[in-house]
Amino acid sequence: MPETEIPRKNILVVANLFHASPRIPRMLKRLPSLGWSPTIITPKVGEEIQNIFSAPPKELEDLGIRIIETGISHPYESIKGDGGSGEYRGFGKRFAERMDGDRDGRMNRMLEKYYWRFYLTRNYPDVERKWKEDALKAAEGLLGTERFDLVLSSSSPIITHVICDEIKRRHGIPWIAEYRDLWTLNYNYQLGHIMRFFDRRLERRTMKSADALVTVTEYLADDLRMMFPGKEVLSITTGFDRKESVETTPLSKNFTITYTGQHYREKQDPMKVLKSLADLIAEKKIDGSKVHVRFYGPADEGLQRFAEEIGLGGVFAQHGMTSRGQAQIRQKESQLLLYMNWEDSEQKGVLPLKFIEYLSAGRPILLTGGVSDNLMASILRQTGTGRTAVSEAEIKSAIMDSYLQYSASGSVPFGGKAEEIDRYDIKNSAATYARLMDSVAGKATSKKAN
Repeated sequence: MPETEIPRKNILVVANLFHASPRIPRMLKRLPSLGWSPTIITPKVGEEIQNIFSAPPKELEDLGIRIIETGISHPYESIKGDGGSGEYRGFGKRFAERMDGDRDGRMNRMLEKYYWRFYLTRNYPDVERKWKEDALKAAEGLLGTERFDLVLSSSSPIITHVICDEIKRRHGIPWIAEYRDLWTLNYNYQLGHIMRFFDRRLERRTMKSADALVTVTEYLADDLRMMFPGKEVLSITTGFDRKESVETTPLSKNFTITYTGQHYREKQDPMKVLKSLADLIAEKKIDGSKVHVRFYGPADEGLQRFAEEIGLGGVFAQHGMTSRGQAQIRQKESQLLLYMNWEDSEQKGVLPLKFIEYLSAGRPILLTGGVSDNLMASILRQTGTGRTAVSEAEIKSAIMDSYLQYSASGSVPFGGKAEEIDRYDIKNSAATYARLMDSVAGKATSKKAN
């Protein structure tokens, strides 16, 4: 064996790349250099979804990582069309419009909530449950002829854990279960209290055989430690990937505020930002002709109407879904990046991927709403990458300060601390993961030897 070649252990990863991208692919690309050779079992997704959401089978295969696509993914987007469950959902929306005359009204939101509860309950325990048989068949084919030192599941969808629990019980291979989102402890759990009781029983039974649990923040890790006392639980942050970053992009000549990704009206409040900006323009403190507010993600008709009603029709624009690469370009050319915090004082540990990717864009971040004592606000202070503004008065002050800087020099300065930002590079997360994998696999080997 050449001296430069690293002996590798084999890891079998069960994950839906549509949901698990970019965290899992970014992590797996670095594992070979850390002593691990990954094989991934994932369902097939349509090419159009791959293009939008950057699920990267070909990219991984080009790096020598084996991918076994089996079965078909059924993401939520597939039921939002005209057929099947989409008809039921469409009927509910039309009914709501007749009841309150507002496509974004309370009746519509209530029916939307109960529609999803009905749909998810009907497909319990997981909308991807039909993939289980195909995934297990593919896993058995591999395990019948090859040796694996470790298996890893990553949810959502939670069916990945159910699959790996069965693999562990059949073959005794050490298993790490990753929660990118929590299961029954999820702040956005949608099945109601009765179903949560049965679902939690399934979660406890499934995770009983896991050797270690991983999640993405220390807040979530604490929740899992409470639910699974004595189980090894580790927090490994989702990281940005500098290798995927676009080249330097010229700054916008306008005072451009950009938000990329989906926003959740029940949890976040973009109206605070729009109202604050509209007030500043009306007070003639900001020249509205120089301001652009851009949202990239699923369109929100109610938010668009609100913007027009308060006089921001020519300022605020929604540009729909875009690729991750295009989103990075829009981020880098912006004067200010916007993120709306969760409007829930109990949810201080939320750390979305889009916020982490903002850190690598090299542009100042404005974090609005929620409470000032939370994880994202702490990261902004630690990295020097932006400012937190909770109330409308604070948001107005933050926007005004940034606009004055823009007016004076043509750009809002970025004061990020490179060393602190680098802590959120995926290379560091992958190294932490590899150490955990070595530990879990090593303990299993020791047990067998004894």
